[in-house]
Amino acid sequence: MDLHLIRVVRNKSIARDSLDRYADYIADHAKEQGMTIHELEVDTTLNDGYSGFLKKGLLGPLRYTLGLKKRDVAHYTFEGLALFIPFCRARKIVTFHHVVHKDEGNPWKWYVLWRVSATLAVRYSDIILAVSEQTRDELLKEFNADPTKIRILSSAPNPELCLDPSIGKEKLIGYVGTLCERKNFSATLRVFAKLRDMEGFHDYRLRLCGKGPLKDRLISEAKELGIYDQVDFISDLTNDELRSLYNSCSLVFNTSLHEGVGFITIEAQNCGTPVLYFDYADIPEKIMVAAIPCSDESDMANKAAELLSDREKYDAIVERGLVASKEFDRLCAKGTLDLYSELSGPL
Repeated sequence: MDLHLIRVVRNKSIARDSLDRYADYIADHAKEQGMTIHELEVDTTLNDGYSGFLKKGLLGPLRYTLGLKKRDVAHYTFEGLALFIPFCRARKIVTFHHVVHKDEGNPWKWYVLWRVSATLAVRYSDIILAVSEQTRDELLKEFNADPTKIRILSSAPNPELCLDPSIGKEKLIGYVGTLCERKNFSATLRVFAKLRDMEGFHDYRLRLCGKGPLKDRLISEAKELGIYDQVDFISDLTNDELRSLYNSCSLVFNTSLHEGVGFITIEAQNCGTPVLYFDYADIPEKIMVAAIPCSDESDMANKAAELLSDREKYDAIVERGLVASKEFDRLCAKGTLDLYSELSGPL
């Protein structure tokens, strides 16, 4: 059996994103088990113009798909890459990282492409790999997926984002993610404004790491809240820079409203930084087990102030987060390789 990984084109200029890391993680562990690995990088963006999209996003993937054999296993490591899965003769596994909704602020052309690909992935895959129970439930609801095909297995967080005792905590609040509606960065700004107005927190800064369609609007909102001079908008960090950011933050505000997994929480906790989140958000409970639930924006600001003012409580939350973050890596690789074995049974 040969394993074919269908993956998003590698980002060679900046820090690897979660889809890059996921595909690399699977490839590394499969190679350790002596499997023969082939990788196809698919570019569904227009970064290289329409000719690049035609070559790397359509014709190349179609040609590659038609060449796969029945005895092979094809792992589509992102649900948005399955446009040509009906033509694939190999045994097919598709990883669903997130069920995208219309109101998340994505460009409509991208959303239509994703929706078509996801629909085909659900119909033609032999195994659907959902990264959480929540993603499974959304697949059942949104796509009427066959429940017998779905397996649940969390992907692994980036192991390079870990505690660095040489980096001290600063008066810094952080948040990392795409600047889109679902991530709810506007709430992060409002919570920070409330915290900054409290006694003893006037000199804290907020650092938002990410890029996306809402950046200009968020800058305007920061100015309206009177906090623009204390907010840093950054992006394109290397892994070392992102590890430094997580380690130097005193807290992370995860104000996201919806996540298939949401590794910002695990990454921050693995770097020794507590995370606060909204208890009404659609985020898997097992991800938030050591994070601090908040009922609304005022509650988040109050709990942040309380935690930053109580060193003993702060240290206890840090320790809980470090323990919880270690649980996610160990089962991912073995579980995925077991699925390959399941697929590579008798024809």
